[in-house]
This record gives sequence, C-alpha cells and structure tokens, in this order.
Amino acid sequence: MDTNGIFYFTDSSGNSVYHGLTLQASERLGSSLSFNANYTFSHTLDDGTFVTFVSTPQSNAQRNLERANSNQDARQRFVANFVVDLRRMQ
Repeated sequence: MDTNGIFYFTDSSGNSVYHGLTLQASERLGSSLSFNANYTFSHTLDDGTFVTFVSTPQSNAQRNLERANSNQDARQRFVANFVVDLRRMQ
C-alpha cells in the first residue's frame, strides 16, 4: 500500500508589514460643484502563508526566507470624483 502523499499545513503565524501614504485634494467650484481626488501609495510585505491565500512556505522553520511582496500588495490607487448639486443650479 502506497502511503505517500501531500501533507498541507496552514496556520496563521505569518508576519506582514504595511507602508502607506495617502494624499487627498478637495475643491469646491461654485455653490453646486465639488471635486475630490485621492491617491494612495502602499507596499505590503509578508513572510508566507495566511488563511485567506494558499502560499505554502518552503520551510516553516525559516519563515524569514519567504519575506517578499504580499499577495495583497496593491501599490498605487487613484480615485477621483465630482458631485453636482442640481438643486443649487437653479
């Protein structure tokens, strides 16, 4: 009988580091129009396995060797919007 197989162990002992910067600009143009812009720069590092993502480290004893960009790393986000108040345009 062949008992070889894959043993998969998941724990929540990983470490993560987050660095971020957020800039926001708001401008009101007249009484009925406003503009908003947001920019976020971020960087997330971790050292391996987390419950939400399957990324098994090569060695649970040497987790520091797994330190790299995280699966959740999203470097840059830019969001802009404007609001027009039609009640004030009359």
